[in-house]
Amino acid sequence: MRKALAALTPALVALTAVGAQAEDPPEPEHGFFLTNSAAAGPAQHVFHFGRFTDEVLVGDWDGDGADSVAVQRGSTVHLTNNPAGGPAQTVLSYGRPGDTLLAGDWDGDGDDTLAVRRGNVYYVKDTLSGGSADRVLTLGRPDDEIVVGDWDGDGRDTTTWRAGGDTLYVGNHMGPGHADWYFVYGRASDALLAGDWDGDGCDTVGVRRGATYLVRNSMTPGSADVTVRYGRATDEAFVGDWDGDGVDTLGVRRAP
Repeated sequence: MRKALAALTPALVALTAVGAQAEDPPEPEHGFFLTNSAAAGPAQHVFHFGRFTDEVLVGDWDGDGADSVAVQRGSTVHLTNNPAGGPAQTVLSYGRPGDTLLAGDWDGDGDDTLAVRRGNVYYVKDTLSGGSADRVLTLGRPDDEIVVGDWDGDGRDTTTWRAGGDTLYVGNHMGPGHADWYFVYGRASDALLAGDWDGDGCDTVGVRRGATYLVRNSMTPGSADVTVRYGRATDEAFVGDWDGDGVDTLGVRRAP
């Protein structure tokens, strides 16, 4: 997996106004489809950004509390600060083509930035700029699945990894060493998603099984606290706080 909003953008306001008229326009067949509800239902906002061959990252790039998207094309990252489509607002280069790009607020300043993963080595930037990494660290194994979140609500994002099974290893510090704790959740075949599903300031995990999302509100084993169906099983899923209300929800990208 690489895995919203009535007052967020003028584009959404226009979309909502059109939807209130007698003749609704046909819903787009592809693009980004955002919802800002934990309940299943139609998308509340649809837009296009980048190319469907791009890798997608979600982050709060300007620290305003609302997440938006960036796309990675080779070693170039195209950022936008609102989900309204159109050209990128910032373009920068970081890492190498083939690196896995991760987004997070690594230093707790409120702005998300980038890290690149090369095997199990992470090159972390604390600013949205090119140049050398601010920190380099080794975590887990090269084939681990990684999700990023603020697991303890201290304002700093760190990593959790899954090593081929259903056990999640939580790293709550941006440094080498063993996991701070671990627990079992979901199935090994589920896709992992991170988010603050209840707005308490702490990110937790959700697993995606087809078009069904099984969300935990604590980093502990147990059954799902929330179960949601959204989109199609073939969609790519992304988590973000699309309207800045403090609660993360879902977006999907549907290719033509």
